[in-house]
Amino acid sequence: MRQTLLPDELRTLVTQRYGLTLGEAKRLEGGDECLIWQVTANEGDVVVRLSPPWRSPERLTWTHRVTLALHEMLPQVVTPILALDGETLFRYQQQSVALFPYITGTQLDRDNSAHRQEAAHLLAHLHRALLNCAPMSATLERERLLGAPPLFPTPDPAELVDPELDAWHASLSGRYKRLTIGLIHGDYYRRNLLTRGKQLVGLLDWDDLHTDYLMQEVAWSTWELCHKPMGDDWYPEHVQDFVRCYREAGGPCQEEEYSHFIPFIRWRLREEMRRHYAAVARGLPGEPEYAAIALPGNIFSVLGRIFTQRKNMAIIGLVLSFVSLLLVIGNILDYLATLH
Repeated sequence: MRQTLLPDELRTLVTQRYGLTLGEAKRLEGGDECLIWQVTANEGDVVVRLSPPWRSPERLTWTHRVTLALHEMLPQVVTPILALDGETLFRYQQQSVALFPYITGTQLDRDNSAHRQEAAHLLAHLHRALLNCAPMSATLERERLLGAPPLFPTPDPAELVDPELDAWHASLSGRYKRLTIGLIHGDYYRRNLLTRGKQLVGLLDWDDLHTDYLMQEVAWSTWELCHKPMGDDWYPEHVQDFVRCYREAGGPCQEEEYSHFIPFIRWRLREEMRRHYAAVARGLPGEPEYAAIALPGNIFSVLGRIFTQRKNMAIIGLVLSFVSLLLVIGNILDYLATLH
């Protein structure tokens, strides 16, 4: 049964810990793993966010500290409200609760070129800022890539069997030092990006913040923001524009890393589909967004026709050549300016 009301006990705890006078509360859609309420308060509307029991409060607290540090450089980063004791969360029935300011805005429209460009710019600035936040001894946390606890794996259906992709993924450890590694948001897509007009005003849901290859997030974010409505193809011109904007905004991934652009998308998409199949096998609804793609008639299209290496790497190659040319021209113009 869907819970809609903010529990009285939780309301009381929020009032006591934050010193707020709370009014009407309504359940917000789109929380996925969390229960989320928008609540009127004497200092402006707030969002009460109840995380699932398996989310570590220690990990969430660390994530909150990172976002508070980032907010000074990137105001789009939505940070938790501090309680009267200075903490960013508290426990309620073995679950973590945090409060956030309610941000007025709409989800990013991936058909809006200005929104996509703003998202690419923000991702570049975010990656640069996060490189300074990563621990010196940072190691990969790839088991956190999709956020939720792993389901018992099920055998891959024939449509997901891809020895070439398996070999590429197994070889990543040998390329460890040749790929930029740092903290990534982990869930950078349209529903976590709030817009107002042409501007991005909010980057939400930092629970999947973890250490990983930055190119993984560049690739997957490009797919998320540039694919067609049916999810079985993408717009090449949107891909070119997104990568160009990321590079021009100072995205730290080096040119040679883009050779992994397509494999990272294929791998992540297959992981999402594996999770869908595993959930369905356990009687859960799975991921509706991927259910249609996972149909035998479409899965070949997604993992085969759309992500053929030759076709798509040509697109990325053209983008990088163009951006590199612009950077060279810019350096020449800067040098000539110093001569006058």
